[in-house]
Amino acid sequence: MIQSRNGENFIIVWLDSNMKESKEKTQHGINQFGQVINSIRTFTDSDQCMNFIRDIKDEKIFLIISDGLSQSFVQLVEKTIQLISIYIYSNHKLKQKQWIINHRKIKGIFIQIEHICNVIKKEARQYETDLIPISIVTNISATNPDELDQSFMYHNY
Repeated sequence: MIQSRNGENFIIVWLDSNMKESKEKTQHGINQFGQVINSIRTFTDSDQCMNFIRDIKDEKIFLIISDGLSQSFVQLVEKTIQLISIYIYSNHKLKQKQWIINHRKIKGIFIQIEHICNVIKKEARQYETDLIPISIVTNISATNPDELDQSFMYHNY
């Protein structure tokens, strides 16, 4: 499981209107995602999901959305600052849809939960790495900082 080193908390938000019909597949997905990110919220209603996403202030969101809901919902949430990535989950293989190309947060169409988990794991680690602060501090000598270094005067003639 990804443990945040930089104070960033991740959450997986999963919107699928067919969750109630496929309880076994849903439970399998929750178990898989729980091994990657410890906070998971599932929704069958897009309005409830939208309200939840809009209320999130501190966590970074990985959004999984079923294919049937994807295009209209993506247009509503894509500019949310906390949203890192969107994964479209489909029960059957789909060709890459043209509208997806215009949305940089969409990482693809997936037919297996395990593939989404692997991509989220890599992306969360990359996100953490990108946030590692780096400080560069020069060694300050005991001389007066208002004085010029004499070697500067001789080497720049």
